[in-house]
Amino acid sequence: MPGEAFAFDPDNANPATCATSPPGSNGQGIPLTATPTPAVEFIIERQVGVSWVQVHYQAQNTPAYCAFTGSVVCLTHDLGSGEWPDTTPINTGLHRMKARVKRDDEGVASEWVSVNFYIDPMPTATPSLTPSNTPTASPTPSPTATPSATPTATCAGYSLTGFNGSSNDIWWTLTNGGATAVTIIGIDLEWTVSGSLNKIELDGADIWSAGDPSSPANITSGWTGVSRLFNPTVSKQLRFHFDNSVGGNNFTVTVHFDNLCDVTKSDGA
Repeated sequence: MPGEAFAFDPDNANPATCATSPPGSNGQGIPLTATPTPAVEFIIERQVGVSWVQVHYQAQNTPAYCAFTGSVVCLTHDLGSGEWPDTTPINTGLHRMKARVKRDDEGVASEWVSVNFYIDPMPTATPSLTPSNTPTASPTPSPTATPSATPTATCAGYSLTGFNGSSNDIWWTLTNGGATAVTIIGIDLEWTVSGSLNKIELDGADIWSAGDPSSPANITSGWTGVSRLFNPTVSKQLRFHFDNSVGGNNFTVTVHFDNLCDVTKSDGA
C-alpha cells in the first residue's frame, strides 16, 4: 500500500493571489523542523459501525511527505504482514487515509484531505462456496446470523449523560451498561471554537495529557498508564480540559471500547 502527500503553502507559491494553481514546489512554505508540531501528518482509520477508529498515524517533517516514512521515495506498507506499522491488526472493510499540513510558516493548519479505500480478504476464501451445493450446508447461514445481533444489544448499554461545562473544562458521565468489563481504546472529540485540548481525566485521574492544538482530536495513543477499565454497571466522569474558555462551543465526543462498541454524544457549552 502506498501513501504520499504533495504539500505547499499557496501564499508562498502564489503571493499575489494565494491560488493553489499552479502549485508550488513540494514543501514550499512549510517549515522543515518539527517545532512544536510536525509539518504534515497522516491518519489511517477503519470504519467500525458509524464511527472511524484510527489504526495508523505518521508525522513527516520533510518532503517527500510519506504515510509510511521515506525520504526521496516513499516506502510502501505490506498489508500481507497482518499489522499496521505500530502493530495494530489489519482488518478487512472500509478505510480512509487522511492528510493535512499541521503548520505552515505562519503556524496555520490546513483542512484534512482524505481518500477512502477498501481492504478485501484474500481470494483464498473462494473455495468456501463449494459446500453450498450440498443440502447440509444450506442451514448454516441461519445460526451464523443470529449471534450478530448480540454486539448491537450489548453496545446499546453504554451511555454519555449529564453534560456540563465550566471555565476551561467540559465533562460527561460515562456508563458501562454492558455485561462485561471493557477498556477505552480511543476517544474522538470535535469542537467548534478555536482552542487547544490539553488533557483528559477519568474520575479525576489523567488518562491522556499529550495535548492536541486543533479539532478534531483522534486519540488512540499517548495514554498515561492510568487504568481505562470499566467494570459492568460502573459510571465514571470523563472530563476534557482546554487551554481556553469553553463557552460558545459545540462538542461531539465518541468513546471507543476494546469490544468494538462505541458511544457518541453531542452537546453545547
